[in-house]
Amino acid sequence: AWLDASGAQRLQPRLLPQVSPLVSMFGSLDCTEPLDERSAALERLGLFEAASQFLSESGRRNPCVLTLDDLHWADGGTLALLSFVAAELRHARVLIVATSRTPLTAEKEAFRHAHRYDLHPLSDEDVAEYCRAVLGEAEPSAALCAALQRASAGYPLFLEEALRAVLAQHPRSAVASLDASQIAPGRHALELLRARFSELPSATRDALACASVIGENVELAEIGRAHV
Repeated sequence: AWLDASGAQRLQPRLLPQVSPLVSMFGSLDCTEPLDERSAALERLGLFEAASQFLSESGRRNPCVLTLDDLHWADGGTLALLSFVAAELRHARVLIVATSRTPLTAEKEAFRHAHRYDLHPLSDEDVAEYCRAVLGEAEPSAALCAALQRASAGYPLFLEEALRAVLAQHPRSAVASLDASQIAPGRHALELLRARFSELPSATRDALACASVIGENVELAEIGRAHV
């Protein structure tokens, strides 16, 4: 759940006493001089225990949920903290929900207490359900849902962008009966993909350009022949 400004102000007096030990510990860390291995381990253990205690105390007062998004960007220290906290809080009233685009196979030990759920791209039926929720009473056609599924590849963010682009150009009441040819990926989705592709090596970009022309299902051999 998200807090607005007034909610954050009401919560602040209750959180400050619990957060203070963590803030104090961060402030007391001396980063000017390198620590020997034993001292660094003790500093880290103290920080991990303070974080665990903070969450445990929070859960003792009220059940709470800690959400960590984009965990695939986390460094080793963050994953080590998460592993420690998750083990310590197994019997606390604290739920940790973490999302990652890629499997964290290198850190299996860190998530030995976790339940894993693999989320697959949205199907045509899922897209139809989303469209009904957004469009209201209008029933989207099967062709429209299939076109939106293709334009978004079933990814919720891209689906939201594609439908938002359509709603910006057409009345809500007319969207459900639109021709499938009028559906295209959203601008934000295209910009996001272009930004990702721009970071790839030129040879990889050339291969992806060939694949985009060949079709959705591409064999490496086909790309190789296209380069000849």
